[in-house]
Amino acid sequence: MFRHWSRDIAAITLLSLSTSAFAEVISLASDVRDYLFASASNVKIVRSTKDIPAAVMNACANIAFQHDFRMANPGEKFEATDNILDETLPERRLLWAARLPNYYLLHYEHGGFAFHEHVVLVSYSDPKNAKVIWSGYSPPLKNYKEFLEALKAGKLSDAKAGKFQEAWHL
Repeated sequence: MFRHWSRDIAAITLLSLSTSAFAEVISLASDVRDYLFASASNVKIVRSTKDIPAAVMNACANIAFQHDFRMANPGEKFEATDNILDETLPERRLLWAARLPNYYLLHYEHGGFAFHEHVVLVSYSDPKNAKVIWSGYSPPLKNYKEFLEALKAGKLSDAKAGKFQEAWHL
């Protein structure tokens, strides 16, 4: 009985941290932030994981300490909870990605212990050196325009709640 009670408390704490922590984008460099706004007219929206270069996915896998960074396409099945019913399904599902000159911005759902959404910015000026330069939690965002509005309004967060959250931030 105690084991279930402590898990419930942990879930409630994590959910409150993940939903109330918006408004703290503290690690996105101001020149990159400015570039994201200035490049809005040059954005190409991608809605299939097949259209995201392997180097971008590998950069995400490296940050997430995983061998690969499996992600379902929009509308496909994925493991949205920690109650794993099909181990062949990925724990992430792409909502959309934006291709900008020198960058990819991925917005996706992440299942598991506490369902949430992420935004990840990958530097892609040199495909051999693709690198995650920023990631954060987000509310639901329909497109790149809504991402920029959320960034401007402080509705994203890259603040970390502690070591537990850092281990599976992506």
